[in-house]
Amino acid sequence: MNSKHYFLLILLMLIGVSCQKSNMDMLTIINADGSCEKEFKSIVDSSFMTGDFIGKTPKFQYFPVEIDSTWQLSWQKNDGEIHTNFPLKPTDSILMNNDSTKNVFHVKIRKHFSSVEEMSKLDSVNEWNGQKVNYELKKQFRWFYTYYTYTETYPKLRPLKNAVPISKYMTDEEANYWFNGSPDITIGMNGMETNDLCKDLEQKFNTWISNILWNEEYKVFVENYEKLANPPVSLTQFVMLSDSIFEKKVQRKKMLDDGNFDVDKILDDYFQTKCYSDFAQKNKNLFEPKSEDLWSILLPNTLYYSLQMPGKVVNGNFSSKNNETLTWKVTSQRMFLQDYVIQTESRRANWWAFLITIIICVGALSLLFLKKKN
Repeated sequence: MNSKHYFLLILLMLIGVSCQKSNMDMLTIINADGSCEKEFKSIVDSSFMTGDFIGKTPKFQYFPVEIDSTWQLSWQKNDGEIHTNFPLKPTDSILMNNDSTKNVFHVKIRKHFSSVEEMSKLDSVNEWNGQKVNYELKKQFRWFYTYYTYTETYPKLRPLKNAVPISKYMTDEEANYWFNGSPDITIGMNGMETNDLCKDLEQKFNTWISNILWNEEYKVFVENYEKLANPPVSLTQFVMLSDSIFEKKVQRKKMLDDGNFDVDKILDDYFQTKCYSDFAQKNKNLFEPKSEDLWSILLPNTLYYSLQMPGKVVNGNFSSKNNETLTWKVTSQRMFLQDYVIQTESRRANWWAFLITIIICVGALSLLFLKKKN
């Protein structure tokens, strides 16, 4: 087996870094009484509309939750009428279309929770790459205003086992800027200088990823070395040569850039043999990626996340704001080095407190006036 599937993963990762697009949106609504709503929107295909997923336990393809009767579901085909009937029969005319590319179904699911604590108990919502997201709402009464502070903490990803540390190719500042945007190491640079810096960081990032994938596949040969036919060197020598071969054959020649990243062929060329490619061709199943943690970096989940708070938003780390709707882009890459925290604060006026205060002040002034008059 060649490592073309590994190169494909890298290519997808690089596309993701540059323009991360997702067809799923998430909305959280925090109500003044502490209750909340969770809503997901996604584009699905006809098989979803017929309920083909019901009773199965896949990694949820369209929504990160298991849909049951507690979720309100609505949908529309293309930009047509909104419906709530679900699931559909395979023979329903609305599913039939000669041009299957026009069968675009927009599905929205929504659920009410009596509190943020209740929402936190829905495990499937609270998992991101196998880790639990922490939700917290603090409500503080301050007479004229009630303040609401809401946070979601997405834990740092589990470290990849025996993976090459990012520090081999980037400084701490460079890595934090690349994954999280801070600290801003472009301060004082013009556009061309910033562009040069980002290209340099991208090359370092690509080399790091390729090094991880190289080690993953190289390890398969190490673990099965006794099965190779007439290997050119001993197992001990083969293990010691891993970094040297990667630097000479991959990193220096930048093979990743032209797509020539077949580990077995690289090893054949280095040792002047065919035993590595022969073994790989006969044992393709051994080279399939097995690490979910690796997948979470290579193929990151992305949510375009919106939040609505009671009252007027006074601060937060949101990326944009449209009226009182706040938005973030949540990706697993942002969780690689540290926890990723969504935080915002709003305040809601207690008009009754203003009214009572006015009544008290008017009453006090009236008593003072009457006392002076007497």
